Amino acid sequence: MDYKTLFLNHIHLPIDFKVNNLQDLSIVMKAVQVYVPLNNLEILDQTWGEITKENVIQKVLIEKTGGLCMHLNLVLLYFMQEIGLDCFQVKVLPSEKNAHLNIKYHIFNVLNYHDGKQYIVDVASGASSTLTPLEIGGGEELVVQGINGTLCRCKSNDNNDGTWLFECKFTPESDWACSYHFDLTPIGYKEINQSQYDVANDNVKFLLNRRPLVYRLSVDSDNNIDGGIALTAGSLTETKKVKVKKSVNGTQEFNYYLNNLLNHNGSHEIKPCYTAPVTQGDDIAKMFD
Repeated sequence: MDYKTLFLNHIHLPIDFKVNNLQDLSIVMKAVQVYVPLNNLEILDQTWGEITKENVIQKVLIEKTGGLCMHLNLVLLYFMQEIGLDCFQVKVLPSEKNAHLNIKYHIFNVLNYHDGKQYIVDVASGASSTLTPLEIGGGEELVVQGINGTLCRCKSNDNNDGTWLFECKFTPESDWACSYHFDLTPIGYKEINQSQYDVANDNVKFLLNRRPLVYRLSVDSDNNIDGGIALTAGSLTETKKVKVKKSVNGTQEFNYYLNNLLNHNGSHEIKPCYTAPVTQGDDIAKMFD
């Protein structure tokens, strides 16, 4: 099966689906975030391996176990390249402007579109992900909505030094805040693999290397994005117009939700350390909950 067919089948779009404009690309971005779960289970299991195109296709599209930002954004990158779009990947800068120290490991796509503009195309930032390509440097007046309307709105601002700020606010009343700081230096597999290694081996324990997190967007009966679903070792949270949170008790229940609600075709053992009190790094959880 060719890559395009494999990819579109996995995200439940017709194999003859065409991307003729940015609105069509937005449909693809939404579908990826619904059907490909963002998760860190291989990091916790220490079963992660080298990232290559073949390995990412096997993990995400054949085994159907989702992955981290580098996996989700890579499968989208391959699709965009397959259909002739000019795109590349960048890595967030290690910067005090980032919302959390460990967001410096985040990797996402940049699209050079034929309108002469560049766009962020990121499907792996949890509730901070935009649902359409976001123009880089579009100005204060350009705001792209994220999930649930005003739950998250995002923009990209010039930092006046050749770098950019990806900013969000999660409610109409909150202030704009920088989620991540980046420049437009293209990266390759060397940097991508280093980022995965750093997530797994950072001696500063944080959300993505100490306890399970599985996240995807959800849709309503008309197939419109209506919120998100987050699964952890101890809870299942569905956030739509209201947030509904319930307890998860042990490995069997975790894996039931993992397979039946989170679109993850694998399993994971829940260890006692996963439910220990949290003392550091919790602020990153707001991106997923």
